Amino acid sequence: MNQDGTKARIKLLVALLIAVIGLTLCQPVPARIVTPGSSAQNTATGIFEASAMCTLTGGKAVVTVPVGRSVRITWGWSAYTEQQIKDYLDAQITQVTLDGVVVTNVNQGVIQSLNQKFAVFWTADVGVLSPGTHLVAYVGKWKHKIDDGSETFGPESETETLSDKCELLVK
Repeated sequence: MNQDGTKARIKLLVALLIAVIGLTLCQPVPARIVTPGSSAQNTATGIFEASAMCTLTGGKAVVTVPVGRSVRITWGWSAYTEQQIKDYLDAQITQVTLDGVVVTNVNQGVIQSLNQKFAVFWTADVGVLSPGTHLVAYVGKWKHKIDDGSETFGPESETETLSDKCELLVK
């Protein structure tokens, strides 16, 4: 994996996240403002949104979730063109797990224009988690090589696999 390309990707994702939510990562925000890549309590609905790509986007590897809050796992992808997002959707093989079990109730958003880029986001409501530590794991692979406008991903590319692990500490 190309270290410069990975650093550029992380910087880009962090900049996108900050521009979208307008807040520091992991801070409470109003409803409908939290986007994938951050973890925060949605104060209007009581849903705690936790990113499956927490450290890949500059967030914390351990996030505290208040006991009794319903949890929504989020993740997303951005690129410079809409076609690059479509290429990603065609090639991606993404697996998100919670405590080793594949998350299956996933909702995919529509491709949207976002700060002179394009993005698509996913959410999965996983309900109220029991007190203790829970592990969210993200693994992204591709069927063939793709380009997001700043880096290549997939077989024989700069980044063949993206992965992250995030702990949700329910207390």
